[in-house]
Amino acid sequence: MLALGLGLAGCDGTPPVTCTAEARSSLNVTVIDAVTGRRLCDAAVAATEGSYNATLMPGGSPGSCSYFGPFERPGTYLVVASHAGYLTGHEGDAVVTRDACHVQTTSVTVQLQPSP
Repeated sequence: MLALGLGLAGCDGTPPVTCTAEARSSLNVTVIDAVTGRRLCDAAVAATEGSYNATLMPGGSPGSCSYFGPFERPGTYLVVASHAGYLTGHEGDAVVTRDACHVQTTSVTVQLQPSP
């Protein structure tokens, strides 16, 4: 009976972890005007780590102007954003970790300066 109980628990006696089937975004990026603080929609946002490159997808609630991706991929990313009428901006060292089941989404804000 004891062996059955240990078989259902973790090696250290803790309950086993039950993971969900969802895919979580590694990054949640907001792009803002550096002068006004206004969120910029319709930006092009990418995340790179070494030779890996991902284009982030817009999402979230209407008007949130948020960008998400890659999914379930831990790492340290450089996030680059561009928008018409602005200089390209970037944020480096966006660290994404994971727990026993999923990545822990990291929020990043990229500020874009208006073009001269």
